Amino acid sequence: MWFPPYDRFPGEPDTYPNTERSANFCKIATDIGVSTGIAIDEQGRVYVVGARAGVRRYSPPFPTAPDAAGGCGHTDSLGSPLADTVNVETFIPLSTDAATPTGIARAANGNWYVSSVFTGTIAEYTPEGAFVRLVLQKPAGEATLPYSTGHPQGLAVDADGDLYYADLALRISPSGGIGPGPNGTVRWIAFDDAGTPQPPVTI
Repeated sequence: MWFPPYDRFPGEPDTYPNTERSANFCKIATDIGVSTGIAIDEQGRVYVVGARAGVRRYSPPFPTAPDAAGGCGHTDSLGSPLADTVNVETFIPLSTDAATPTGIARAANGNWYVSSVFTGTIAEYTPEGAFVRLVLQKPAGEATLPYSTGHPQGLAVDADGDLYYADLALRISPSGGIGPGPNGTVRWIAFDDAGTPQPPVTI
């Protein structure tokens, strides 16, 4: 969590980055691993997506300054400011529907979309974190990467409630590793009048 000012280095002029690093922040969590998605709801709760941690929900109050008076009097193993108290819960655990969660976006109906890049799925959840349905899944019978419907990572929802996702087009390298392919795409999922997701369209 960063604190203002945001338009300049919060220290002596001309010191960054040669002699001074900013400490105008407070770490809320240091155990998520790889995090690739974040969202905030109307209550100010912060949702953080971790591919190995599921979706966590952090609730206010949050630190107001990077010191003990602002609720950030601890330090981590690097000596960085660390929050004294953190209100966190597992909003969506790792599951078959969100095996490798990577992106999150608010649906028009107040639900949440969560993408899973390796499994090629986008799942929908209620505001309480209960599974509703799969909005996107790879076609039946496809077993090798990349999937024809893509590998969704980042998500966004437009004013009409349509869903967009960044497809990493995952590939298996000659060494056996998995990574983004050379032909990633952005894809669009529209919904009919009954709310049924339509096949994704590459835009």
